[in-house]
Amino acid sequence: MVRSFHRLRSVVGVLILVTVAAGVVMAAPILPRKPQLPDEVRCLTGLKRVSIAIDPLPQELVAAKVGADRLQAVLREELVRAGFEVVDENITPRLIVQCFTVVDPANPETIGVTTLLGVNQEVLLKRLNQEMTLPVATVVTTAMGKRSDLPRVAESEVRRVVSMLETFVARTR
Repeated sequence: MVRSFHRLRSVVGVLILVTVAAGVVMAAPILPRKPQLPDEVRCLTGLKRVSIAIDPLPQELVAAKVGADRLQAVLREELVRAGFEVVDENITPRLIVQCFTVVDPANPETIGVTTLLGVNQEVLLKRLNQEMTLPVATVVTTAMGKRSDLPRVAESEVRRVVSMLETFVARTR
């Protein structure tokens, strides 16, 4: 009788262990996992040292006295504030700012400004088996402003794209 009791106790113990193990295995898909980031964000992992450039500005910004040198200084200041090292050499990753404007003929004093910050990196394009420098991620903002306020709007948008880039890079940590 004592022997049967010990045997029963062992069987019950094994059944409980198997039940718990099965429960853990079945619950695994429910447990939270770190989500897989999109490639456009994953490619920013470890981004710290960059070079920068401002593409030629559209006529509306030039006419409003928005200077590429001033935007480049704002870009540099914001990147350094965000913890990036900005170098003067033409290296990759290279952050390139492009600005585009839209004017509504019915309201010519209000200008739409779209700002893109492209992250250009060296990549291997498998289909061609060639290394290339391509934009792998782009941050975009859009704002509207009065023609007389375009210098402030353009600088503000450069700050916004850097802030967004900073957020995306932080997600990769």
